[in-house]
Amino acid sequence: MPLDANNRYYNLRLTVIKRVIPSLHKGSRFQPPKYTITPLRYDPEFPFIYNNFTYRIDLASPYFPVIPWMFYNKLPAGTAPIPAQGLSTVVMRLANPDEEEFWGEGNRWANNLAARQVARRALADAGIGPIVPAVYARFDKEISGTMEEYMPGQNLEQLFWKLSAEDKRGVLEQMARILATLQKAPAPQPVWKVKSLREVLEGVDLKQRAFVHGDFGVVTNTRDRWLLAALNNMLYDSETKRITALLDFDTAMFTNPADEFLNAFHDTGGNLVHSSAAKIHKFLTTGCRLDSEENSGLTERQMETWDPCKEWIAAMDRCDVLRPRDIAGMQAILKVKELEVLLCPVELKQEVMMRGLSEEGKVGRRKVAEDKIIQWFSDHRIPLK
Repeated sequence: MPLDANNRYYNLRLTVIKRVIPSLHKGSRFQPPKYTITPLRYDPEFPFIYNNFTYRIDLASPYFPVIPWMFYNKLPAGTAPIPAQGLSTVVMRLANPDEEEFWGEGNRWANNLAARQVARRALADAGIGPIVPAVYARFDKEISGTMEEYMPGQNLEQLFWKLSAEDKRGVLEQMARILATLQKAPAPQPVWKVKSLREVLEGVDLKQRAFVHGDFGVVTNTRDRWLLAALNNMLYDSETKRITALLDFDTAMFTNPADEFLNAFHDTGGNLVHSSAAKIHKFLTTGCRLDSEENSGLTERQMETWDPCKEWIAAMDRCDVLRPRDIAGMQAILKVKELEVLLCPVELKQEVMMRGLSEEGKVGRRKVAEDKIIQWFSDHRIPLK
């Protein structure tokens, strides 16, 4: 990936925002106000490709709805009406054109909006509150994107490890409740057609069918902190000690609940594929207890997270979170996922990770990867022809 991959469309992104703001105000009560644009969670030197680019838009005067009130029942699917008091701050989320092929043309935003609706309804019914940002508008010009509700709070990833033990416990309890609620979220009736996927899903054990956020956890830069990287997609208010937002529904879907633990919680005890914390891996898949003496052999940094990790597991128990130990066929699922990772190892598919390696080094890494694949088939007694 070129070094400037995330900067390639920087000026175009700003141009799109500047075009969208006035068009949204067309026909509104006031002329387009002055505004400021602030990138959110953006590092121009980040070596990997961003899926989205988000910007905070602060308006000098409130933005009132373009669409007349009587037509609100005709809003595009998945969008919400602008509050009557108007908006002073919004978020623009723009897709990265370099990633559009990965997501599939036309499916990404529709899935995102539908997933948000499912999550918002489930969390509201559970009394958790409106922590999923509402989407006010969707646009498909030079770059596709959405105009969204601005959510208060700070990135929880930056705060969690500075919190007191009691506050950490409170955060983990909230996270477990959110996760359990999402797992139980019902699919909206209108999305199903006669003789469609719903008939197939109805024949599946409920414990093997759940709404999965898909990015409840993300990779962090700290390799030996194996508790929670889900914090990157959550905002937190230090005053109220509440999680104020759950973000990023690009990969959300109805699927096997195991996917939340296979594709999320990276570098954590919750991820079953990439975690180096074998003790936590064993607990999640078998349900054995974590005893105090089992922390032997951990690094000093891992020892710092041992207690919070036990709290997370206890919180999942209290909130009735479906975990791998509860899912039928989990061991078979793990074997298939292991093969998937071997067939497409991160260190070989990411250009930034290959940069600087000699041709000999690249060939060597490929040979190691191929040997692991052959060993996997041998371990599972599957002949290679």
